[in-house]
Amino acid sequence: MNIFKRDLSGHKSYIDILRIIAIFMVYYVHTGTRAMHHYQIEGGPISYYAALFLNTLALAGPPIFFAISGGLLLSRDIDLKKLLTRRIPKYILIILIFNLLQLYYKAIASPEMLQNPFLDLLKMIYGYTLIAQYWFLNAYLVFLCLLPVLAAAAKNMSRKAFEYLIGLFLVIEFALKILEYFMETERIALNFGPWDSILIAPFVGFYIEKYFKDLTSDRTKLIIINFAALVAVICNVRYMDVLYKNELPSAYLGGTVILIVMAVYTDVKLLLDERINKKHTATIFKILGDGVFLAYLIEIQMKDLYIGFYDKTVNTISWLGATVLWLIPGILTAILIRFVLSLIPGVRKIIP
Repeated sequence: MNIFKRDLSGHKSYIDILRIIAIFMVYYVHTGTRAMHHYQIEGGPISYYAALFLNTLALAGPPIFFAISGGLLLSRDIDLKKLLTRRIPKYILIILIFNLLQLYYKAIASPEMLQNPFLDLLKMIYGYTLIAQYWFLNAYLVFLCLLPVLAAAAKNMSRKAFEYLIGLFLVIEFALKILEYFMETERIALNFGPWDSILIAPFVGFYIEKYFKDLTSDRTKLIIINFAALVAVICNVRYMDVLYKNELPSAYLGGTVILIVMAVYTDVKLLLDERINKKHTATIFKILGDGVFLAYLIEIQMKDLYIGFYDKTVNTISWLGATVLWLIPGILTAILIRFVLSLIPGVRKIIP
């Protein structure tokens, strides 16, 4: 039996690459002052601005996942019965099981956490985001519940309507934030809140899948999007820099994230899609892509497992090199665990 055999018919390998990029960003976001907030540690101007720059890029991790889902799912005919009886219940079960696993994992260091009755633990999972990383699970559940509505809307929206929605979001969450800073006024009461991930990012993914076909015809649009994303990143770095140096509450220009998502998605789709044409290469990327969700679910354990790599090398290869040496082995280990589990008969269908 060929353990590397995978069905690649209709498979989009660039989606696997996007997932790999996004999971590294997600791991990076949760590194605290070791990496994500390393600008708070004195280390010279290069280190300071590099940390702010990477902080800005890493914020795009979760929205990239939502954009991928939008690109893959919003064009499909949604089977409401299957969604309600299979997909959503399975996803709720994943939320329940892995929240419990994380609670018991934390209880190793803090046994008092389990003094509450089991039913109370379930109530806590129901009413709170107990694991910071798992906010994404709750947000994605909302996306799944709204999937029939979002898919119907996406398939019936004109190109101009998509561009209007994205433009409106950028005005409110990017341009107005800059204007409000210079005018020294409060944040406008009108804002998108959490809908940047649940609504805007999926529509961005759908828009790119529908209207961006190949590098030859879309080269100019690709250059414009990348230029806009670069300008947004520079603006956001400056914005965070000013806030931090003036000891103001940390914030970022939300529109920056969506522009980064658009740039990363279009870059990978248009620049790499045609180059991943060898079956063995595509198979490897599929194995990596398939393991990303489990890597997210056990992120805490994977980072704890390899934290020593960072601590032992940070003074030798810099905080950035040490961060890469810390995070990548954890991601690969989680993917390997998922791959091994997928080889067990009957398990592939039930593992995340």
